[in-house]
Amino acid sequence: MATPTRIGLAGLAVMGQNLALNIAEKGFPISVYNRTTSKVDETVERAKVEGNLPVHGFHDPESFVHSIQKPRVIIMLVKAGAPVDQTIKTLLSALLSTRALALRVCLPVLLILIRTGGNSCLLIWSKLNEITLVLILTRGLM
Repeated sequence: MATPTRIGLAGLAVMGQNLALNIAEKGFPISVYNRTTSKVDETVERAKVEGNLPVHGFHDPESFVHSIQKPRVIIMLVKAGAPVDQTIKTLLSALLSTRALALRVCLPVLLILIRTGGNSCLLIWSKLNEITLVLILTRGLM
């Protein structure tokens, strides 16, 4: 993939996969990631079958986040509870692993991500404690 995408989506269960394909069908190239790599392959294959849609799959979180242009917009659609915490940690680790820490994920983007998380929205916000929020802010991720 030569050109970075404008949107990334983590979580490719039924709702995530359908949303990714819908976004791609509207002409927006999208990067997708899932902890279970077979879901990534399934989504990319389905995108080819449904009209060679611009869906780019990634098996590792670092490649996924770096495939998205800055400021990075990542929609997270994962099961409520521990998977939300784990996915946030995984994506933040991938963002922090870069040497180019000119990452600017704007606060409104984070709020949109939290709102689009469905039933997890309040859970995500309550899990972002002050220490995590300070870390994110001081690292320039918001």
